[in-house]
This record gives sequence, structure tokens and C-alpha cells, in this order.
Amino acid sequence: MYKPSFFRNSLIVIALILGIYFRFEHLEKKLIWHDEIGTCLFSAGLGIDEWQGALYTADLYSAKAVREIQSMNPKGILSVISSLIQDDPQHPPLYYIAAGIWTHLFGDGIATLRMLSALFSMLCFPAMYWLCKELYSKSQIAWTGVALIASSPFFVLYAQEGREYTLWFVLILFSNAALLRAIRLTETNVRRSERTKAWILFSFITTLGLYTSLATVSMMFGQVLYIILRERFRITNVSLESFGAYLVTSILFLPWALALLLRWEAFEISMAWSKIIHIPVQSLLEINALNISRTSIDFWPDRLYGGILTPIGIGVATVIAMGSVLYLIRGTSFKTTGLVLTLICVPLMMLLGPDLFFGGIRSVSARYIAPSLIGLELSLAYLFGMKRERKDSIWEGALCLVLCVRLASCFHNSEQEVVWTKGISYNLPQAAQIINAAPNPLVVGNRERHHPGNLLALSHLLKSSTKMQFLTPAVTENADYRLPNNFTVFLYSPVEEFRLALEKREHIRTRLLLQDLHLELWIVEKDTLP
Repeated sequence: MYKPSFFRNSLIVIALILGIYFRFEHLEKKLIWHDEIGTCLFSAGLGIDEWQGALYTADLYSAKAVREIQSMNPKGILSVISSLIQDDPQHPPLYYIAAGIWTHLFGDGIATLRMLSALFSMLCFPAMYWLCKELYSKSQIAWTGVALIASSPFFVLYAQEGREYTLWFVLILFSNAALLRAIRLTETNVRRSERTKAWILFSFITTLGLYTSLATVSMMFGQVLYIILRERFRITNVSLESFGAYLVTSILFLPWALALLLRWEAFEISMAWSKIIHIPVQSLLEINALNISRTSIDFWPDRLYGGILTPIGIGVATVIAMGSVLYLIRGTSFKTTGLVLTLICVPLMMLLGPDLFFGGIRSVSARYIAPSLIGLELSLAYLFGMKRERKDSIWEGALCLVLCVRLASCFHNSEQEVVWTKGISYNLPQAAQIINAAPNPLVVGNRERHHPGNLLALSHLLKSSTKMQFLTPAVTENADYRLPNNFTVFLYSPVEEFRLALEKREHIRTRLLLQDLHLELWIVEKDTLP
């Protein structure tokens, strides 16, 4: 019988300890960004109309006052649910309810919010162990899987995000483990009551997944395909009882599904970015390869729309996707391989397929392909966890190298204020640095252009005394509006018509200081035009 060496055991323990450490390190240091602002507001039950009504008055607020408005008195669970239905139905309420309760008990600071995600991420370890045990029936593979997910820079970064994704990752792992357990008990003909309990547990966990992220649907499609192929299109106890479990899950999710249908227009608006932005196919494939590589190596910034990608990222992604999966296929039966393959392929192709055929960037957000990334972690766990015919030291050395690269990536990311997960807020620190260096600055923002949470996130980076002015479309279209005097005025992502009208009406120049895909920062120069 294979006995893991002391060296291998030590590697796993070290990876687990350091993985836990990196999850909780500097929770307050990372940039608070657009989406985390949304978490803070929605978990407090504050809808868009409520907080925008308090801010978009054309009055001058200090950055400190803007931050305080974001911490308005939180409301109850029903307000959390209603605000999400009304303004952001793409996000089911489970995580936001948990976050609201958590911040009510322990405070509403960003470090407190991120602490909840870090604690959720701890559940990834037992969940990964259980799933690997159900898949491979070997403890050494299960512990290797725990070490891999503990040290993965991708999962560490999201463990430090005040978002729902870490909870979703946990539920993906538990759902697939519960599915395999239910199938195993059904095939061994245990008492019907035990089988029923197993399928109820699976249904319950999967329902929680749906109430955490709508992307759980892609994982469910993969599971259904796995069951169909596993049972060879036959009507068996497994196929019948799994159908019943999915039916119960669908019924339990029906309330939010109906709410989503009633607010379908709001859902379409919130997801429009994924369809209207088009990039070349080569860039699309490169970005997906880069996202896959981020589970193992992550030393470079986000290059989402750039034409240059680090060749190492592409190479690592290819090794992960091809090498470990091919080895898994060669070494196991379809009952094992099938779940991993459907977990990898179905969620990825449900996003990448429409991008390739119709255009869009549905697949470029790494968090949405998390089921696929988890599938790759499972195949890597098998590769490094199995005893090979070669000398053990070779594979122990390879595992050591992989874990060292992952942990080095985690260390690198821990020292950064801004990491690639911050997406549309990536350049906010640079904008804040420019504004804070100006004498008596005033930031003017209008609702039509900027992502609503970005201007609020900017307030956390500005000096407390910096003034901010929030303008509604009615104000920006008003010919009587005038910029306040005695300020160094910055226009944050202004509508072009508004900016040009200001130049003409007030005889000023505006000069672009900073621009990316998501923000523009203009400075007003009050020299009279010739």
C-alpha cells in the first residue's frame, strides 16, 4: 500500500497553513472597489434610489460625508431582498442576507465584510477533501486537493473579496460531493430512507448555490449531462432519484426565478456589458487561457483588453488543461472522469460558445468559470496524489514546485493594493493620487456615465475634506448650472455633451488626465478661451 512520505505530508501542511494565512492577511489593505460598494449597500437593504436620492442633490459633500452616507442605517432582511429584486436581480439574496447579519453583529467596515468571505473560504478545505474522497476514494488525493485549493492564488484573492463568490465556490464543491454520495448510496441499495436523505442534502446544497449565484445553473447542466451519460440514457434508480432532487431544487428556487422574470429588463441592463463589448477571437481565447493559469500562477496585472499576454500564462494554462486532464482520462473510468470533464467543459462552453459565435465577453470574467477551474483543481489533485511508477521523489518535487509557485503568487498579491479582481476600479488609486495632490479639490460626477459604485469607492481614497458633487441628468441638462468657484475642479467620467456645454457656457477648458475603459478624469482649467 502507498504511504505518503513525511516530505509530502509536510508540503500539504505548509500549503494549508500559508493558504489560511494569506486569506486573512491585510484584509483592509486591498482597494475597496465598485462591486464591494454594491455589497455594502445591498446588504444594508439600501436600493439605488435611496442612496442616490441622498447623494445626487448637487450639494457639496466632503468625502468623509459620502462615506458616512454609504453607512446609512441598515434595514432588515426583507429590504435586502426587495432592493436586490428591484435593482440587481442577477444577484440572488443569500450572501447579502448573510453579509447584512454579519456586519450588523460585527461592524460595517470593509475588513469586517471581507472577513466573512475569508471564513467562508475555510469551508473549501473540508468540501474539497470530501469531493476528492467521493471521486477517487484515496486520502492522499484528497489531501493533495486540499493543498492545491488552499494555495491557489485565484481562490485566495476571492477569499479577500467582499462578494458572494467564495460562498459560491464552497457550495459548488459541496454540491458535487453530495451528488456523488447520493449516487453511491443509491447504487449500493442502502435503505431507502438513507438514499432519500442523501438526495435531500444534495438538493438543499444546490438550492443554496442557486440562491448565491445564478451561474450555478451551468454547473447543474454539467451534472445532468454527467448523470445521463453515466446511466447511458437509461431510466435507472439514479436517474429517477436525481430527477426528483432537481425538481425539488427547481421548486425551491421558483420564487427568485419568478422575481427575475418580472424584473427581466433590469437583469438585461445589468448584464448588457457582457454582450455589447466585442474583442477579437484570439484575444478571447488568450484571456480564457490566462484566467485558467491564474489558479496556479499569478504574477502579472490584468490584461483584459490588451493585446499582449504573458507567454508563461498561456503555457501554464495549456499544461494544466491538457496534461492533468489527459492523465485523469487515462487513469480512471468514466464514473470518475465524467463528472470532472462536465464540470470543466459545460460551464466554460456555456459562456465561451456564445462569445465565439455571437460576440461578447461573457467568458472573460474568471469568477464565472469557477466550476471549470475547480474541475481543473480536481484533475491536478489526481495527477499529484496518485502513486506513479516513477520514483516518488520526482512527483514530490513537482508538487513542491507547483505549491511554491502558487504560494509565491499569493505573497506577490498580498503586497499589492490593486489586483486584477478589482476590474473596473483598477485605476481609482491613480485618480485619487491626482486629486489629492491638487489644492482645494472638487470632484464632480454625473449619473449617466460612470459605474455608480466607482465614485463611491473613490471617496474612500480621497482626503476626508475633499469636496464631491453628485449631479442628476436634470441638473447637467440645466443651462443655469454653474461650477462652484474657488476649487480645483475635476470632472469624473462626464457625459460628453455635459462637458462640452460647460466649456462653452463657462468659457473654460477641460483637459483629460486619466482614461481607461471604465473611467475618465478631466481637470477644469479656467483660463478664458481666446
